[in-house]
This record gives sequence, structure tokens and C-alpha cells, in this order.
Amino acid sequence: MAKVQQLFSRDLALANDYLRQENQILRGKLGSRAPLTEADRRILVQYGLRIKERLAARAFFSLQAGVARVQSTRANKSRRLSCSVG
Repeated sequence: MAKVQQLFSRDLALANDYLRQENQILRGKLGSRAPLTEADRRILVQYGLRIKERLAARAFFSLQAGVARVQSTRANKSRRLSCSVG
């Protein structure tokens, strides 16, 4: 079991390295940071929440602003729904 876990961890590390290099190459081709749409930000927040401890430790990007934005959007939608129903 430990061997399987070790192989799985190694595969994840290799996949992570590949994605990191791919990201670096793509950023180099863009020349500057690509603008994100609100939908893009929501997707990043959704997936970022799953790994927020690792992201926070590496400080890739601030999840707090994205989370606050998503929570605010959800709260506004919820208020609109409750007002239209009630």
C-alpha cells in the first residue's frame, strides 16, 4: 500500500511540474498577465478552495478576494431570489 501511495505521489508531483512549466511557457508567450473574466475567477476560486492551504503557503494568488467576491455574488443572488419569491 505504501508503494502505491509513493507512486501516486510521484505521479502527482510530475504532473504538477509539467503544469507549472506549461504555465510558465504560456505566460512568456503572452508577454503580460492575461485578463481574467469574472467566470474565470469563479472557476479559479472553486478549484483553489480545494487546495487553499497549499496555495496560501506558496502565495500563488489571493483567494480571499476571490472568495469574498463569490460569496458576495451568491448573497446578492440569494437576496434577489428571496425578494422575488416573497
